[in-house]
Amino acid sequence: MEDQNLVSNAPAAGWYPDPEGQTRYWDGGKWTEHTQAPSAPQLPTPSERPIFDPWATHRSAAAAYAPITEAVAPPATEEYHYATEVIPPDAPVKKKRGKGLLIAVGAIFVAIIVVAAIAGPSDKKKAITTVADQSTTAAAPTASAAPTTGAHATTAAPSTTAAPATTAKATTTMAPTTTAAPTTTAAPTTTAPPQPVHYEGSGSDVIHVTKPETGMVVFQAVHQGSRNFSVWAETAAGEHIDLMVNTIGAYSGQSLLDVDSRTTELFEIKADGPWTIDLYPLASANQWSGTTPAGGAGDSVLIVPGGLPKLAIVQIAHDGTRNFVIWAYTSKSRDLTVNDIGAYNAKRTLAKGVFVLEIHADGNWTITPTA
Repeated sequence: MEDQNLVSNAPAAGWYPDPEGQTRYWDGGKWTEHTQAPSAPQLPTPSERPIFDPWATHRSAAAAYAPITEAVAPPATEEYHYATEVIPPDAPVKKKRGKGLLIAVGAIFVAIIVVAAIAGPSDKKKAITTVADQSTTAAAPTASAAPTTGAHATTAAPSTTAAPATTAKATTTMAPTTTAAPTTTAAPTTTAPPQPVHYEGSGSDVIHVTKPETGMVVFQAVHQGSRNFSVWAETAAGEHIDLMVNTIGAYSGQSLLDVDSRTTELFEIKADGPWTIDLYPLASANQWSGTTPAGGAGDSVLIVPGGLPKLAIVQIAHDGTRNFVIWAYTSKSRDLTVNDIGAYNAKRTLAKGVFVLEIHADGNWTITPTA
């Protein structure tokens, strides 16, 4: 009864994966020698799925091993799941052929020995040497066999391995030092001194003013008429700043323009003849040292470079018939030193630091230090 159940549970004959990983034919009871290349597994269709007859237990063992080719429809309510690879559950394991391989190799080795014995001593020695060489090569493939010289064969001398090339030590070349180019000092720029500004005309006029420099400058006017000649310094809005000239007839003289913070933008001129007006930088005026006599005629401007080093007592004289006025300027103040009419001769003091004298006169004048 137990053998009958074992037969009924064996898989049907067909192609199955064997234990060695090949696809081999199962004849229903054992593995055969027939194999084929492995192929991608395929799901069996219901018609191809082997169906085992439940009444196989009442049949003979031989009939049970035959594959059942007739498809039996499964019950309508039963679900079937098919595996992608069918493996015989109780397939016997095919024995490995390792023992047969060893027997074959032994037979070949015995045959080689017999052939060597029949061939004679020389052939035997050659055969043994060859086998030994093969054994040595197989045992130590990395070792070089010593050269063997025999009566019938000469083993070539071992090749000589070239000595490793010697790499020359890299030399380091010092980079040449670079000498910085000498720096060139730019020559100091020289600022050109301010240039005088010249105006000229005839008769009465109003002109726009451009001064040679900011601040106080020297005003010089010349008139060749016979009637009233006057020049007003005005702002851009026409406001009067200072009456520069107010005389009758011909005139030639100097005075200071813009002695306060206001800046002249216009000259309003009244004249009956030709006239010229020149504006000079203050440094262009006549210079006085403060230690020697100075003199002139009419309206004049004197500068004291660096200012008076100390208070000075001076003798002042005038031989005209009209107003005689002297203004003394320091960096902080303005002093009315003389204010008279006609001839004049008297001692006056000039404060320390006086650097400009503005003189208004209609005749000759002199300034002489006394101490």
